[in-house]
Amino acid sequence: MALLNYFGGLQEVKKASIHEIQKVSGINLALAIKIVETLKS
Repeated sequence: MALLNYFGGLQEVKKASIHEIQKVSGINLALAIKIVETLKS
């Protein structure tokens, strides 16, 4: 939910880089990588 609030929607999250996702509170590098990999598949 924090990702959607931060980026404003799913399409924006899909466009975000690992570095951008990592800026969201509570998301570390490992989780950011998993999120990006999941959204790509």
